[in-house]
Amino acid sequence: MSYTYDLPDFKRYLNDHNPSYRTDGLIFWQNRIPLPIDLFNRIFGESDYFFELYLDHLLVAVIAHAHLKTILGEYINFPELPGNAIRPRLREVSRKIAEILDSTKSYRKTASILAEQLGIDAYTPDSTRLGEALCHQGKKYSRLYCPAAFRAVLEKFHPDALLQIATDNTDMFGNIIADHYDIYRSGFSDALAIIFNLLLEFRLTCGGRSSSVHRIALTLEDGTDGISVYLKRTRDGSLWEPDYSDDHILRINPEHPFFCFANDAGATDCLYELLYTFSKFENSQFSDAQRKLLENMRQEISRELWIRHDK
Repeated sequence: MSYTYDLPDFKRYLNDHNPSYRTDGLIFWQNRIPLPIDLFNRIFGESDYFFELYLDHLLVAVIAHAHLKTILGEYINFPELPGNAIRPRLREVSRKIAEILDSTKSYRKTASILAEQLGIDAYTPDSTRLGEALCHQGKKYSRLYCPAAFRAVLEKFHPDALLQIATDNTDMFGNIIADHYDIYRSGFSDALAIIFNLLLEFRLTCGGRSSSVHRIALTLEDGTDGISVYLKRTRDGSLWEPDYSDDHILRINPEHPFFCFANDAGATDCLYELLYTFSKFENSQFSDAQRKLLENMRQEISRELWIRHDK
Protein backbone atom coordinates (compact mmCIF):
# COMPACT_ATOMS: atom_id res chain seq x y z
CA MET A 1 0.00 0.00 0.00
CA SER A 2 1.30 3.47 -0.86
CA TYR A 3 1.18 6.30 1.67
CA THR A 4 1.63 10.05 1.67
CA TYR A 5 3.55 11.61 4.53
CA ASP A 6 0.70 13.36 6.29
CA LEU A 7 -1.26 12.89 9.50
CA PRO A 8 -4.25 10.91 8.13
CA ASP A 9 -1.97 8.45 6.35
CA PHE A 10 0.21 8.05 9.43
CA LYS A 11 -2.87 7.04 11.42
CA ARG A 12 -3.76 4.63 8.62
CA TYR A 13 -0.19 3.29 8.55
CA LEU A 14 -0.28 2.62 12.30
CA ASN A 15 -3.65 0.90 12.07
CA ASP A 16 -2.42 -1.23 9.16
CA HIS A 17 0.63 -2.13 11.24
CA ASN A 18 -1.49 -3.05 14.26
CA PRO A 19 -5.30 -2.72 14.49
CA SER A 20 -4.90 -1.92 18.19
CA TYR A 21 -3.31 1.40 17.17
CA ARG A 22 -6.43 3.45 16.57
CA THR A 23 -8.14 6.79 17.06
CA ASP A 24 -11.24 6.76 19.24
CA GLY A 25 -12.74 10.19 19.78
CA LEU A 26 -10.11 12.46 21.31
CA ILE A 27 -7.86 9.54 22.26
CA PHE A 28 -5.23 7.69 20.27
CA TRP A 29 -4.82 4.15 21.59
CA GLN A 30 -1.42 2.50 21.36
CA ASN A 31 -2.64 -0.94 22.36
CA ARG A 32 -4.05 -0.22 25.83
CA ILE A 33 -2.17 3.02 26.42
CA PRO A 34 -4.30 6.13 25.76
CA LEU A 35 -2.70 9.28 24.38
CA PRO A 36 -4.56 12.58 23.92
CA ILE A 37 -5.14 12.99 20.20
CA ASP A 38 -3.81 16.55 20.35
CA LEU A 39 -0.52 15.24 21.75
CA PHE A 40 -0.36 12.60 19.02
CA ASN A 41 -1.09 15.23 16.34
CA ARG A 42 1.51 17.58 17.83
CA ILE A 43 4.22 14.92 17.71
CA PHE A 44 3.51 14.41 14.03
CA GLY A 45 3.41 18.15 13.40
CA GLU A 46 6.81 18.57 15.05
CA SER A 47 8.29 15.44 13.48
CA ASP A 48 11.09 17.30 11.67
CA TYR A 49 12.30 18.66 15.02
CA PHE A 50 12.27 15.17 16.56
CA PHE A 51 14.01 13.68 13.51
CA GLU A 52 16.85 16.21 13.90
CA LEU A 53 17.07 15.45 17.61
CA TYR A 54 17.13 11.73 16.80
CA LEU A 55 19.98 12.26 14.33
CA ASP A 56 21.88 14.18 17.03
CA HIS A 57 21.58 11.21 19.39
CA LEU A 58 22.43 8.57 16.80
CA LEU A 59 25.42 10.49 15.49
CA VAL A 60 26.87 11.37 18.89
CA ALA A 61 26.41 7.76 19.99
CA VAL A 62 28.46 6.61 16.99
CA ILE A 63 31.14 9.23 17.66
CA ALA A 64 31.30 8.49 21.39
CA HIS A 65 31.57 4.76 20.73
CA ALA A 66 34.67 5.26 18.57
CA HIS A 67 36.27 8.10 20.58
CA LEU A 68 35.12 7.47 24.14
CA LYS A 69 38.47 8.10 25.86
CA THR A 70 39.18 11.18 23.76
CA ILE A 71 35.84 12.75 24.65
CA LEU A 72 35.26 11.52 28.20
CA GLY A 73 38.53 10.09 29.48
CA GLU A 74 38.43 7.06 31.76
CA TYR A 75 35.61 8.03 34.10
CA ILE A 76 32.60 6.72 32.13
CA ASN A 77 31.83 3.61 30.06
CA PHE A 78 29.81 3.62 26.86
CA PRO A 79 26.89 1.56 28.26
CA GLU A 80 26.27 4.46 30.67
CA LEU A 81 25.60 6.91 27.83
CA PRO A 82 23.82 9.23 27.61
CA GLY A 83 23.80 10.64 31.14
CA ASN A 84 23.79 13.94 33.02
CA ALA A 85 27.10 13.12 34.75
CA ILE A 86 28.67 14.64 31.63
CA ARG A 87 26.99 18.03 32.04
CA PRO A 88 29.70 19.65 34.24
CA ARG A 89 32.15 19.01 31.37
CA LEU A 90 29.75 19.95 28.56
CA ARG A 91 31.87 22.74 27.05
CA GLU A 92 34.99 20.58 26.95
CA VAL A 93 33.06 17.61 25.55
CA SER A 94 31.49 19.79 22.83
CA ARG A 95 34.91 21.17 21.89
CA LYS A 96 36.34 17.66 21.50
CA ILE A 97 33.35 16.57 19.42
CA ALA A 98 33.94 19.58 17.14
CA GLU A 99 37.57 18.53 16.66
CA ILE A 100 36.52 14.98 15.78
CA LEU A 101 33.93 16.25 13.28
CA ASP A 102 36.62 18.34 11.61
CA SER A 103 39.24 15.60 11.53
CA THR A 104 37.06 12.60 10.60
CA LYS A 105 34.95 13.40 7.55
CA SER A 106 33.00 10.14 7.64
CA TYR A 107 30.78 11.44 10.47
CA ARG A 108 29.51 14.39 8.47
CA LYS A 109 29.05 12.12 5.46
CA THR A 110 27.06 9.66 7.56
CA ALA A 111 24.90 12.47 8.92
CA SER A 112 24.31 13.79 5.41
CA ILE A 113 23.17 10.38 4.12
CA LEU A 114 20.83 9.76 7.05
CA ALA A 115 19.38 13.28 6.84
CA GLU A 116 18.79 12.86 3.11
CA GLN A 117 16.93 9.59 3.72
CA LEU A 118 14.64 11.42 6.17
CA GLY A 119 14.26 14.47 3.94
CA ILE A 120 15.83 16.75 6.59
CA ASP A 121 17.81 18.82 4.10
CA ALA A 122 18.87 21.53 6.53
CA TYR A 123 20.41 19.17 9.08
CA THR A 124 24.06 19.86 9.91
CA PRO A 125 25.93 18.26 12.84
CA ASP A 126 26.55 20.83 15.57
CA SER A 127 29.02 20.00 18.31
CA THR A 128 27.15 21.95 21.00
CA ARG A 129 23.90 20.20 20.17
CA LEU A 130 25.63 16.81 20.07
CA GLY A 131 27.21 17.46 23.43
CA GLU A 132 23.83 18.41 24.87
CA ALA A 133 22.34 15.16 23.53
CA LEU A 134 25.08 13.23 25.29
CA CYS A 135 23.93 14.77 28.60
CA HIS A 136 20.38 13.42 28.38
CA GLN A 137 19.45 11.46 31.49
CA GLY A 138 17.36 8.41 30.74
CA LYS A 139 17.53 5.13 28.88
CA LYS A 140 20.79 4.32 27.15
CA TYR A 141 21.97 4.08 23.57
CA SER A 142 21.73 0.30 23.57
CA ARG A 143 17.95 0.97 23.53
CA LEU A 144 17.94 3.53 20.72
CA TYR A 145 15.92 2.37 17.72
CA CYS A 146 17.77 2.13 14.40
CA PRO A 147 15.78 1.42 11.20
CA ALA A 148 17.16 -1.14 8.76
CA ALA A 149 17.98 1.60 6.24
CA PHE A 150 20.10 3.38 8.86
CA ARG A 151 21.75 0.14 9.96
CA ALA A 152 22.95 -0.38 6.40
CA VAL A 153 24.64 3.04 6.46
CA LEU A 154 26.29 2.39 9.82
CA GLU A 155 27.43 -1.06 8.73
CA LYS A 156 29.18 0.56 5.80
CA PHE A 157 30.90 3.41 7.63
CA HIS A 158 30.90 2.52 11.36
CA PRO A 159 30.19 -1.22 11.75
CA ASP A 160 31.65 -1.51 15.27
CA ALA A 161 29.12 1.00 16.60
CA LEU A 162 26.28 -1.48 16.11
CA LEU A 163 27.89 -3.79 18.67
CA GLN A 164 26.57 -1.50 21.42
CA ILE A 165 24.02 0.83 19.81
CA ALA A 166 20.40 -0.23 19.19
CA THR A 167 20.90 -3.75 20.53
CA ASP A 168 18.10 -3.90 23.11
CA ASN A 169 14.55 -2.66 23.76
CA THR A 170 14.47 0.19 21.20
CA ASP A 171 12.46 2.38 23.61
CA MET A 172 15.05 5.03 24.46
CA PHE A 173 13.57 7.93 22.48
CA GLY A 174 10.23 7.86 24.31
CA ASN A 175 11.88 9.50 27.32
CA ILE A 176 13.26 12.28 25.13
CA ILE A 177 9.82 13.10 23.72
CA ALA A 178 8.25 12.92 27.20
CA ASP A 179 10.89 15.31 28.54
CA HIS A 180 10.32 17.69 25.62
CA TYR A 181 6.63 18.00 26.51
CA ASP A 182 7.32 17.81 30.26
CA ILE A 183 4.92 14.90 30.78
CA TYR A 184 5.09 11.93 33.10
CA ARG A 185 7.51 9.41 31.62
CA SER A 186 6.21 6.20 33.13
CA GLY A 187 2.73 6.80 31.81
CA PHE A 188 3.67 7.63 28.25
CA SER A 189 7.28 6.88 27.34
CA ASP A 190 6.74 3.32 26.05
CA ALA A 191 3.85 4.39 23.84
CA LEU A 192 5.76 7.46 22.64
CA ALA A 193 8.77 5.31 21.76
CA ILE A 194 6.68 2.89 19.69
CA ILE A 195 4.90 5.73 17.90
CA PHE A 196 8.17 7.55 17.16
CA ASN A 197 9.89 4.40 15.91
CA LEU A 198 7.01 3.77 13.53
CA LEU A 199 7.05 7.45 12.55
CA LEU A 200 10.69 7.01 11.52
CA GLU A 201 9.75 3.98 9.44
CA PHE A 202 6.76 5.80 7.98
CA ARG A 203 8.93 8.73 6.90
CA LEU A 204 11.38 6.35 5.24
CA THR A 205 8.50 4.47 3.62
CA CYS A 206 7.29 7.75 2.13
CA GLY A 207 10.73 8.49 0.73
CA GLY A 208 11.55 11.10 3.33
CA ARG A 209 9.21 13.70 1.89
CA SER A 210 6.11 15.44 3.21
CA SER A 211 3.04 15.93 1.08
CA SER A 212 2.32 19.32 -0.43
CA VAL A 213 -1.37 20.19 -0.30
CA HIS A 214 -2.76 23.17 -2.21
CA ARG A 215 -6.09 24.94 -2.01
CA ILE A 216 -8.66 23.91 -4.61
CA ALA A 217 -12.03 25.09 -5.86
CA LEU A 218 -14.88 22.68 -5.02
CA THR A 219 -17.30 21.82 -7.81
CA LEU A 220 -20.15 19.31 -7.41
CA GLU A 221 -22.26 17.69 -10.12
CA ASP A 222 -26.00 18.24 -10.19
CA GLY A 223 -28.29 15.27 -9.73
CA THR A 224 -29.30 12.93 -6.94
CA ASP A 225 -28.33 9.41 -6.04
CA GLY A 226 -29.52 6.88 -3.53
CA ILE A 227 -27.54 7.06 -0.31
CA SER A 228 -25.88 3.89 0.92
CA VAL A 229 -24.45 4.20 4.43
CA TYR A 230 -22.43 2.09 6.85
CA LEU A 231 -22.86 2.98 10.52
CA LYS A 232 -19.47 1.85 11.72
CA ARG A 233 -16.53 3.35 13.57
CA THR A 234 -14.23 5.15 11.15
CA ARG A 235 -10.56 4.21 10.98
CA ASP A 236 -9.28 7.63 12.02
CA GLY A 237 -12.10 8.60 14.41
CA SER A 238 -13.64 11.13 12.01
CA LEU A 239 -17.38 11.74 11.93
CA TRP A 240 -17.45 10.34 8.40
CA GLU A 241 -15.20 8.96 5.69
CA PRO A 242 -15.65 7.48 2.21
CA ASP A 243 -16.14 3.73 2.33
CA TYR A 244 -14.52 1.92 -0.57
CA SER A 245 -16.03 -1.53 -0.02
CA ASP A 246 -18.78 -2.86 -2.31
CA ASP A 247 -21.02 -0.05 -3.62
CA HIS A 248 -21.02 1.93 -0.39
CA ILE A 249 -19.47 5.36 -0.41
CA LEU A 250 -20.15 6.64 3.11
CA ARG A 251 -19.23 5.38 6.54
CA ILE A 252 -20.51 7.35 9.54
CA ASN A 253 -19.11 6.94 13.02
CA PRO A 254 -22.11 6.32 15.35
CA GLU A 255 -19.86 6.92 18.39
CA HIS A 256 -19.14 10.52 17.38
CA PRO A 257 -21.04 12.93 19.68
CA PHE A 258 -22.26 15.01 16.75
CA PHE A 259 -23.95 11.97 15.22
CA CYS A 260 -25.82 11.45 18.49
CA PHE A 261 -26.76 15.15 18.53
CA ALA A 262 -28.06 15.08 14.95
CA ASN A 263 -30.00 11.90 15.65
CA ASP A 264 -31.63 13.40 18.74
CA ALA A 265 -32.46 16.57 16.83
CA GLY A 266 -34.27 14.61 14.14
CA ALA A 267 -31.81 15.69 11.44
CA THR A 268 -30.37 12.27 10.60
CA ASP A 269 -31.51 12.20 6.97
CA CYS A 270 -30.05 15.65 6.33
CA LEU A 271 -26.81 14.59 7.99
CA TYR A 272 -26.61 11.50 5.80
CA GLU A 273 -27.18 13.50 2.63
CA LEU A 274 -24.64 16.16 3.55
CA LEU A 275 -21.92 13.69 4.49
CA TYR A 276 -22.72 11.46 1.55
CA THR A 277 -22.15 14.40 -0.79
CA PHE A 278 -18.86 15.20 0.92
CA SER A 279 -17.80 11.55 0.72
CA LYS A 280 -18.81 11.23 -2.93
CA PHE A 281 -16.77 14.30 -3.78
CA GLU A 282 -13.74 13.07 -1.82
CA ASN A 283 -13.99 9.64 -3.38
CA SER A 284 -14.16 11.10 -6.89
CA GLN A 285 -10.87 12.99 -6.68
CA PHE A 286 -8.10 11.82 -8.99
CA SER A 287 -5.56 14.33 -7.63
CA ASP A 288 -3.73 13.10 -4.54
CA ALA A 289 -3.28 16.70 -3.37
CA GLN A 290 -7.01 17.39 -3.56
CA ARG A 291 -7.90 14.14 -1.83
CA LYS A 292 -5.41 14.81 0.99
CA LEU A 293 -6.82 18.31 1.48
CA LEU A 294 -10.32 16.90 1.88
CA GLU A 295 -9.09 14.15 4.19
CA ASN A 296 -7.37 16.65 6.47
CA MET A 297 -10.46 18.87 6.41
CA ARG A 298 -12.63 15.89 7.42
CA GLN A 299 -10.42 15.07 10.39
CA GLU A 300 -10.22 18.66 11.62
CA ILE A 301 -13.97 19.27 11.33
CA SER A 302 -14.66 15.97 13.11
CA ARG A 303 -12.28 16.90 15.91
CA GLU A 304 -13.89 20.33 16.42
CA LEU A 305 -17.39 18.85 16.46
CA TRP A 306 -16.28 16.16 18.91
CA ILE A 307 -14.93 18.76 21.33
CA ARG A 308 -18.07 20.89 20.98
CA HIS A 309 -20.57 18.06 21.54
CA ASP A 310 -18.68 15.74 23.87
CA LYS A 311 -20.40 15.42 27.23
